[in-house]
Amino acid sequence: MTPIRNGGDLYIWRKWGALDPQRFDARLYAADGVYLLRDGGWTSVVKTGRPTLRSRPAALVAAMLGGSDYLSAKYNTADYVELVRKEAPPRADLTVYSYASTYLLLAAARASGGGNELVETHNYDTKFYLDRAAEARGLMRGMACLAAGRSHAMLGRLPRHVPLVALGETDARLFRALGHERVVVSGLGYDRRPPRAVFPAVDALSIAFVGSLSVAMNATAILAFAERALPRLRAALQRKLEVHVAGSRPSPALVGALKRHGVQVHADLADEDLTRLIQECHATILPFDSSNGLKLKFALSAGAGVPVLTYIDPPPELDDTSAVLTSRDMGEWAAFLARVGSVEAQVQAAQDLQGAVRERSWRRVVQASLDAFEHEPEVSL
Repeated sequence: MTPIRNGGDLYIWRKWGALDPQRFDARLYAADGVYLLRDGGWTSVVKTGRPTLRSRPAALVAAMLGGSDYLSAKYNTADYVELVRKEAPPRADLTVYSYASTYLLLAAARASGGGNELVETHNYDTKFYLDRAAEARGLMRGMACLAAGRSHAMLGRLPRHVPLVALGETDARLFRALGHERVVVSGLGYDRRPPRAVFPAVDALSIAFVGSLSVAMNATAILAFAERALPRLRAALQRKLEVHVAGSRPSPALVGALKRHGVQVHADLADEDLTRLIQECHATILPFDSSNGLKLKFALSAGAGVPVLTYIDPPPELDDTSAVLTSRDMGEWAAFLARVGSVEAQVQAAQDLQGAVRERSWRRVVQASLDAFEHEPEVSL
Protein backbone atom coordinates (compact mmCIF):
# COMPACT_ATOMS: atom_id res chain seq x y z
CA MET A 1 0.00 0.00 0.00
CA THR A 2 1.94 3.01 -1.24
CA PRO A 3 -0.05 6.21 -1.87
CA ILE A 4 2.95 8.52 -1.35
CA ARG A 5 5.00 9.45 -4.41
CA ASN A 6 8.56 10.72 -5.13
CA GLY A 7 11.35 9.00 -3.16
CA GLY A 8 9.02 6.87 -1.06
CA ASP A 9 7.39 5.07 -3.93
CA LEU A 10 10.65 4.71 -5.87
CA TYR A 11 12.11 2.79 -2.95
CA ILE A 12 9.02 0.57 -2.69
CA TRP A 13 8.87 0.14 -6.47
CA ARG A 14 12.48 -1.09 -6.69
CA LYS A 15 12.67 -3.10 -3.48
CA TRP A 16 9.42 -5.06 -3.66
CA GLY A 17 9.62 -5.21 -7.43
CA ALA A 18 12.69 -7.41 -6.91
CA LEU A 19 10.49 -10.28 -5.77
CA ASP A 20 10.36 -13.26 -8.12
CA PRO A 21 6.92 -13.08 -9.82
CA GLN A 22 7.04 -16.82 -10.40
CA ARG A 23 6.98 -17.34 -6.61
CA PHE A 24 5.02 -14.34 -5.35
CA ASP A 25 1.62 -12.95 -6.27
CA ALA A 26 2.39 -9.28 -5.55
CA ARG A 27 0.15 -6.28 -6.15
CA LEU A 28 0.96 -2.64 -5.54
CA TYR A 29 -1.75 -0.09 -4.69
CA ALA A 30 -0.51 3.38 -5.63
CA ALA A 31 -2.00 6.85 -5.97
CA ASP A 32 -2.62 6.29 -9.68
CA GLY A 33 -3.98 2.75 -9.57
CA VAL A 34 -3.07 -0.90 -9.11
CA TYR A 35 0.01 -2.70 -10.43
CA LEU A 36 0.72 -6.41 -10.75
CA LEU A 37 4.27 -7.80 -10.55
CA ARG A 38 5.20 -9.64 -13.71
CA ASP A 39 8.48 -10.76 -15.31
CA GLY A 40 9.09 -7.32 -16.78
CA GLY A 41 8.42 -5.52 -13.50
CA TRP A 42 5.32 -3.73 -12.22
CA THR A 43 2.53 -3.64 -14.82
CA SER A 44 -0.51 -1.37 -14.53
CA VAL A 45 -3.77 -3.32 -14.32
CA VAL A 46 -6.13 -0.66 -12.91
CA LYS A 47 -5.86 3.08 -13.61
CA THR A 48 -7.66 5.71 -11.56
CA GLY A 49 -9.31 8.54 -13.44
CA ARG A 50 -7.03 10.93 -11.59
CA PRO A 51 -4.43 10.41 -8.85
CA THR A 52 -5.96 9.90 -5.40
CA LEU A 53 -4.14 12.86 -3.87
CA ARG A 54 -4.86 16.42 -2.80
CA SER A 55 -3.35 19.53 -4.40
CA ARG A 56 -0.63 21.31 -2.44
CA PRO A 57 -2.92 24.12 -1.15
CA ALA A 58 -5.65 21.63 -0.21
CA ALA A 59 -3.11 19.42 1.57
CA LEU A 60 -1.75 22.36 3.56
CA VAL A 61 -5.26 23.27 4.70
CA ALA A 62 -6.13 19.64 5.48
CA ALA A 63 -2.94 19.23 7.51
CA MET A 64 -3.64 22.35 9.55
CA LEU A 65 -7.29 21.52 10.19
CA GLY A 66 -7.05 17.76 10.42
CA GLY A 67 -4.20 17.41 12.89
CA SER A 68 -1.86 15.56 10.51
CA ASP A 69 1.37 16.31 8.69
CA TYR A 70 1.59 17.58 5.09
CA LEU A 71 2.56 14.29 3.40
CA SER A 72 -0.20 12.35 5.14
CA ALA A 73 -2.76 15.01 4.27
CA LYS A 74 -1.64 15.12 0.63
CA TYR A 75 -1.58 11.41 -0.13
CA ASN A 76 -3.70 9.58 2.45
CA THR A 77 -7.14 10.47 1.16
CA ALA A 78 -10.65 9.03 1.13
CA ASP A 79 -10.18 8.35 -2.60
CA TYR A 80 -7.16 6.16 -1.84
CA VAL A 81 -9.09 4.28 0.85
CA GLU A 82 -11.87 3.65 -1.68
CA LEU A 83 -9.35 2.37 -4.27
CA VAL A 84 -7.96 -0.14 -1.76
CA ARG A 85 -11.40 -1.11 -0.49
CA LYS A 86 -12.59 -1.77 -4.06
CA GLU A 87 -9.53 -3.49 -5.55
CA ALA A 88 -7.64 -5.23 -2.73
CA PRO A 89 -8.35 -8.85 -1.82
CA PRO A 90 -10.11 -9.35 1.54
CA ARG A 91 -7.00 -11.04 2.87
CA ALA A 92 -3.35 -11.35 1.85
CA ASP A 93 -0.64 -13.44 3.46
CA LEU A 94 1.36 -10.23 3.92
CA THR A 95 0.34 -6.60 3.52
CA VAL A 96 3.14 -4.03 3.33
CA TYR A 97 2.29 -0.44 4.23
CA SER A 98 4.49 2.36 2.92
CA TYR A 99 4.75 4.78 5.87
CA ALA A 100 3.16 4.44 9.30
CA SER A 101 0.44 6.94 8.35
CA THR A 102 -0.77 4.62 5.57
CA TYR A 103 -1.13 1.76 8.05
CA LEU A 104 -3.15 3.92 10.42
CA LEU A 105 -5.34 5.27 7.61
CA LEU A 106 -6.27 1.86 6.22
CA ALA A 107 -6.54 0.16 9.61
CA ALA A 108 -8.96 2.84 10.82
CA ALA A 109 -11.06 2.43 7.66
CA ARG A 110 -10.81 -1.38 7.86
CA ALA A 111 -9.91 -1.23 4.17
CA SER A 112 -7.14 -3.81 4.29
CA GLY A 113 -5.41 -6.19 6.61
CA GLY A 114 -5.68 -9.77 7.68
CA GLY A 115 -2.68 -12.02 7.63
CA ASN A 116 0.75 -10.65 8.41
CA GLU A 117 1.46 -6.94 8.21
CA LEU A 118 4.65 -4.93 7.79
CA VAL A 119 5.29 -1.17 7.81
CA GLU A 120 8.05 0.35 5.65
CA THR A 121 8.94 3.40 7.74
CA HIS A 122 11.36 5.13 5.31
CA ASN A 123 12.35 7.61 8.03
CA TYR A 124 11.77 8.17 11.71
CA ASP A 125 9.09 10.74 10.93
CA THR A 126 9.56 12.97 13.98
CA LYS A 127 13.27 13.36 13.27
CA PHE A 128 12.49 13.92 9.58
CA TYR A 129 10.27 16.92 10.36
CA LEU A 130 12.63 18.32 13.00
CA ASP A 131 15.40 18.24 10.39
CA ARG A 132 13.11 20.02 7.93
CA ALA A 133 12.32 22.65 10.57
CA ALA A 134 16.04 23.29 11.05
CA GLU A 135 16.39 23.93 7.30
CA ALA A 136 13.22 26.01 6.81
CA ARG A 137 12.19 29.57 7.67
CA GLY A 138 9.02 31.42 8.59
CA LEU A 139 5.72 29.66 8.03
CA MET A 140 7.34 26.51 6.64
CA ARG A 141 9.47 26.17 9.76
CA GLY A 142 6.40 26.50 11.96
CA MET A 143 4.55 23.89 9.94
CA ALA A 144 7.51 21.49 10.12
CA CYS A 145 7.63 21.86 13.92
CA LEU A 146 3.89 21.23 14.09
CA ALA A 147 4.25 18.18 11.86
CA ALA A 148 7.04 16.84 14.11
CA GLY A 149 4.73 16.94 17.11
CA ARG A 150 1.85 15.37 15.21
CA SER A 151 4.05 12.63 13.74
CA HIS A 152 5.31 11.78 17.23
CA ALA A 153 1.71 11.39 18.37
CA MET A 154 0.95 9.30 15.25
CA LEU A 155 3.85 6.94 15.96
CA GLY A 156 2.49 6.57 19.47
CA ARG A 157 -0.73 5.15 17.96
CA LEU A 158 1.11 2.56 15.87
CA PRO A 159 0.61 -0.91 17.43
CA ARG A 160 3.82 -2.13 19.05
CA HIS A 161 3.46 -5.66 17.69
CA VAL A 162 3.42 -4.65 13.98
CA PRO A 163 6.87 -5.29 12.43
CA LEU A 164 8.65 -2.19 11.15
CA VAL A 165 11.32 -1.91 8.46
CA ALA A 166 13.96 0.77 9.11
CA LEU A 167 16.62 1.79 6.62
CA GLY A 168 19.32 2.26 9.26
CA GLU A 169 20.30 1.44 12.82
CA THR A 170 19.73 5.01 14.04
CA ASP A 171 16.06 4.96 13.05
CA ALA A 172 15.72 1.40 14.37
CA ARG A 173 16.98 2.45 17.81
CA LEU A 174 14.48 5.31 17.91
CA PHE A 175 11.59 2.98 17.07
CA ARG A 176 12.74 0.47 19.69
CA ALA A 177 12.89 3.27 22.25
CA LEU A 178 9.17 3.81 21.60
CA GLY A 179 8.54 0.20 22.58
CA HIS A 180 8.25 -1.44 19.16
CA GLU A 181 8.95 -5.12 19.52
CA ARG A 182 9.96 -6.08 15.97
CA VAL A 183 12.15 -3.74 13.95
CA VAL A 184 13.94 -5.08 10.86
CA VAL A 185 16.90 -3.13 9.45
CA SER A 186 16.91 -3.87 5.73
CA GLY A 187 19.26 -1.20 4.41
CA LEU A 188 19.47 -0.01 0.83
CA GLY A 189 19.52 -2.02 -2.39
CA TYR A 190 21.29 -1.26 -5.64
CA ASP A 191 20.27 -1.91 -9.22
CA ARG A 192 22.37 -4.51 -10.99
CA ARG A 193 24.14 -2.77 -13.84
CA PRO A 194 26.82 -3.81 -16.33
CA PRO A 195 30.30 -2.33 -15.75
CA ARG A 196 30.34 1.39 -16.42
CA ALA A 197 31.09 2.09 -20.09
CA VAL A 198 30.36 5.86 -20.31
CA PHE A 199 32.93 8.32 -18.96
CA PRO A 200 33.21 12.12 -18.92
CA ALA A 201 35.22 14.20 -21.34
CA VAL A 202 38.63 15.36 -20.11
CA ASP A 203 38.54 18.98 -21.32
CA ALA A 204 36.44 20.16 -18.35
CA LEU A 205 35.40 18.88 -14.96
CA SER A 206 31.69 18.27 -14.42
CA ILE A 207 29.33 17.54 -11.54
CA ALA A 208 25.64 16.61 -11.41
CA PHE A 209 22.81 16.99 -8.92
CA VAL A 210 19.75 14.72 -9.23
CA GLY A 211 16.42 15.08 -7.43
CA SER A 212 12.77 15.94 -7.93
CA LEU A 213 12.92 19.72 -8.30
CA SER A 214 9.32 20.26 -7.26
CA VAL A 215 10.26 18.97 -3.79
CA ALA A 216 11.25 21.86 -1.53
CA MET A 217 14.10 19.94 0.12
CA ASN A 218 15.85 19.36 -3.23
CA ALA A 219 15.18 22.81 -4.65
CA THR A 220 16.41 24.52 -1.48
CA ALA A 221 19.57 22.42 -1.31
CA ILE A 222 20.72 22.95 -4.89
CA LEU A 223 19.90 26.65 -4.89
CA ALA A 224 21.82 27.18 -1.65
CA PHE A 225 24.76 25.29 -3.15
CA ALA A 226 24.71 27.36 -6.34
CA GLU A 227 24.54 30.64 -4.45
CA ARG A 228 26.99 29.98 -1.61
CA ALA A 229 29.27 27.02 -2.27
CA LEU A 230 29.64 26.91 -6.06
CA PRO A 231 31.58 30.22 -6.32
CA ARG A 232 34.06 28.92 -3.72
CA LEU A 233 34.40 25.60 -5.53
CA ARG A 234 35.09 27.27 -8.85
CA ALA A 235 37.67 29.56 -7.23
CA ALA A 236 39.42 26.59 -5.64
CA LEU A 237 39.47 24.59 -8.88
CA GLN A 238 40.80 27.41 -11.07
CA ARG A 239 39.61 25.56 -14.16
CA LYS A 240 36.37 25.10 -16.07
CA LEU A 241 33.58 23.35 -14.17
CA GLU A 242 30.27 22.30 -15.70
CA VAL A 243 27.33 21.92 -13.31
CA HIS A 244 24.26 19.89 -14.30
CA VAL A 245 20.97 19.67 -12.40
CA ALA A 246 18.45 17.00 -13.39
CA GLY A 247 14.98 16.57 -11.94
CA SER A 248 11.27 16.65 -12.51
CA ARG A 249 8.97 19.66 -12.61
CA PRO A 250 11.36 22.53 -11.79
CA SER A 251 9.69 25.91 -11.34
CA PRO A 252 10.58 28.69 -13.81
CA ALA A 253 11.94 30.72 -10.89
CA LEU A 254 14.32 27.91 -9.87
CA VAL A 255 15.48 27.34 -13.44
CA GLY A 256 16.18 31.04 -13.86
CA ALA A 257 18.07 31.31 -10.58
CA LEU A 258 20.25 28.30 -11.36
CA LYS A 259 21.03 29.50 -14.89
CA ARG A 260 22.22 32.82 -13.48
CA HIS A 261 24.89 30.82 -11.66
CA GLY A 262 25.96 29.00 -14.81
CA VAL A 263 24.08 25.78 -14.00
CA GLN A 264 22.55 23.67 -16.78
CA VAL A 265 19.07 22.36 -15.92
CA HIS A 266 17.72 19.12 -17.42
CA ALA A 267 14.03 18.66 -16.68
CA ASP A 268 12.10 15.38 -16.70
CA LEU A 269 14.74 13.07 -18.16
CA ALA A 270 13.97 9.45 -18.93
CA ASP A 271 15.84 6.95 -16.73
CA GLU A 272 18.34 5.96 -19.41
CA ASP A 273 19.08 9.61 -20.22
CA LEU A 274 19.54 10.38 -16.53
CA THR A 275 22.01 7.53 -16.08
CA ARG A 276 23.97 8.66 -19.12
CA LEU A 277 24.06 12.25 -17.86
CA ILE A 278 25.56 11.34 -14.50
CA GLN A 279 28.03 8.92 -16.09
CA GLU A 280 29.21 11.77 -18.30
CA CYS A 281 30.07 13.71 -15.12
CA HIS A 282 33.05 13.29 -12.81
CA ALA A 283 30.89 13.19 -9.67
CA THR A 284 27.40 13.65 -8.35
CA ILE A 285 26.81 16.05 -5.46
CA LEU A 286 24.62 15.77 -2.36
CA PRO A 287 24.79 19.19 -0.65
CA PHE A 288 22.20 18.41 2.02
CA ASP A 289 22.25 19.25 5.71
CA SER A 290 20.41 16.08 6.76
CA SER A 291 20.26 12.51 5.51
CA ASN A 292 16.50 12.48 4.85
CA GLY A 293 15.75 11.43 1.32
CA LEU A 294 19.37 10.79 0.33
CA LYS A 295 19.40 7.00 0.32
CA LEU A 296 18.24 6.55 -3.26
CA LYS A 297 20.52 9.33 -4.43
CA PHE A 298 23.53 7.41 -3.09
CA ALA A 299 22.17 4.26 -4.72
CA LEU A 300 21.80 5.96 -8.11
CA SER A 301 25.39 7.19 -8.16
CA ALA A 302 27.05 4.11 -6.68
CA GLY A 303 25.09 1.75 -8.91
CA ALA A 304 26.16 3.76 -11.96
CA GLY A 305 29.79 3.79 -10.78
CA VAL A 306 30.01 7.59 -10.39
CA PRO A 307 31.96 9.23 -7.50
CA VAL A 308 30.00 11.19 -4.89
CA LEU A 309 30.63 14.50 -3.11
CA THR A 310 28.43 14.82 -0.04
CA TYR A 311 27.94 16.85 3.12
CA ILE A 312 26.39 13.84 4.88
CA ASP A 313 27.91 10.43 5.66
CA PRO A 314 27.08 7.74 3.08
CA PRO A 315 25.44 4.37 3.79
CA PRO A 316 27.77 1.95 5.66
CA GLU A 317 28.58 -0.10 2.55
CA LEU A 318 30.15 3.01 0.96
CA ASP A 319 32.17 4.11 3.99
CA ASP A 320 35.45 2.56 2.91
CA THR A 321 35.53 3.55 -0.76
CA SER A 322 37.80 6.37 -1.89
CA ALA A 323 35.18 7.30 -4.51
CA VAL A 324 33.02 9.09 -1.89
CA LEU A 325 34.10 12.30 -0.14
CA THR A 326 32.19 13.58 2.88
CA SER A 327 33.10 17.23 3.45
CA ARG A 328 31.73 20.76 3.44
CA ASP A 329 35.11 22.24 2.50
CA MET A 330 35.11 23.36 -1.14
CA GLY A 331 38.90 23.14 -1.20
CA GLU A 332 38.60 19.43 -0.43
CA TRP A 333 35.92 19.08 -3.09
CA ALA A 334 38.26 20.72 -5.61
CA ALA A 335 41.12 18.37 -4.72
CA PHE A 336 38.79 15.38 -5.01
CA LEU A 337 37.59 16.45 -8.46
CA ALA A 338 41.15 16.99 -9.60
CA ARG A 339 42.04 13.49 -8.39
CA VAL A 340 39.15 11.79 -10.26
CA GLY A 341 39.54 13.94 -13.38
CA SER A 342 41.22 11.35 -15.60
CA VAL A 343 39.54 8.46 -17.36
CA GLU A 344 41.83 6.06 -15.49
CA ALA A 345 40.69 7.46 -12.14
CA GLN A 346 37.05 7.23 -13.21
CA VAL A 347 37.48 3.58 -14.21
CA GLN A 348 39.00 2.80 -10.81
CA ALA A 349 36.25 4.70 -8.99
CA ALA A 350 33.58 2.80 -10.91
CA GLN A 351 35.19 -0.52 -10.01
CA ASP A 352 35.43 0.47 -6.34
CA LEU A 353 31.81 1.62 -6.12
CA GLN A 354 30.25 -1.23 -8.04
CA GLY A 355 32.36 -3.71 -6.07
CA ALA A 356 31.21 -2.19 -2.77
CA VAL A 357 27.52 -2.68 -3.61
CA ARG A 358 27.74 -5.94 -5.55
CA GLU A 359 26.35 -7.98 -2.67
CA ARG A 360 23.48 -5.57 -1.98
CA SER A 361 20.99 -6.33 -4.73
CA TRP A 362 17.38 -5.32 -4.20
CA ARG A 363 16.42 -9.00 -4.13
CA ARG A 364 18.69 -9.62 -1.14
CA VAL A 365 17.33 -6.54 0.58
CA VAL A 366 13.69 -7.55 0.16
CA GLN A 367 14.55 -11.04 1.38
CA ALA A 368 15.95 -9.50 4.57
CA SER A 369 12.50 -8.03 5.22
CA LEU A 370 10.70 -11.28 4.42
CA ASP A 371 13.01 -13.14 6.78
CA ALA A 372 10.98 -11.65 9.62
CA PHE A 373 8.33 -14.25 8.74
CA GLU A 374 8.48 -18.02 8.92
CA HIS A 375 6.99 -18.60 5.48
CA GLU A 376 7.01 -17.01 2.03
CA PRO A 377 3.71 -15.15 1.74
CA GLU A 378 1.76 -13.69 -1.09
CA VAL A 379 2.45 -9.98 -1.01
CA SER A 380 0.07 -7.05 -1.32
CA LEU A 381 1.71 -3.63 -1.39
